[in-house]
Amino acid sequence: MLELYECMKPRGRSIPLNTYWGDFGYLEISIEADDIHEMGSYCKKEGLDFLHHPCVAFDLADKELWFMYILDPDGIPVETVAEMPKSK
Repeated sequence: MLELYECMKPRGRSIPLNTYWGDFGYLEISIEADDIHEMGSYCKKEGLDFLHHPCVAFDLADKELWFMYILDPDGIPVETVAEMPKSK
């Protein structure tokens, strides 16, 4: 579970854009899911902004590694990865 929240006061700026070394804040958060399709459906239902919809990153002999990216309320990318059985 990842709890997303937004800092309203002070608002500040989105960290990923125009970032300098030494800026405070997260540049990216990554979480693991059991089922990328289920997670993608949940994010869509909740109205989250997608940077990249679920897709296969690596096609291995017996499994596939999937990923997707959404934005948190402050504009920080949240990566979701899942190791899934190979599609038939």
